[in-house]
Amino acid sequence: MATAMVIAVALAAVWLLLLGPFASRLRAHWREPVMAAPVLIVESDDWGPGPATDGDWLERLRAMLSTH
Repeated sequence: MATAMVIAVALAAVWLLLLGPFASRLRAHWREPVMAAPVLIVESDDWGPGPATDGDWLERLRAMLSTH
């Protein structure tokens, strides 16, 4: 048990020594507000146009999203 504790403390110390110089940069990236609000990602179809009904579905999606 004591050996495991020594190893854990040693590993924690190594991580702190390695990450210490980058702490402010890591903290800034962690607090980045990019995902502070929900994000909608729409992927394009690289294989060509879809069926004609896709336009209707996209219009319904646009109408629904415009209410929010």
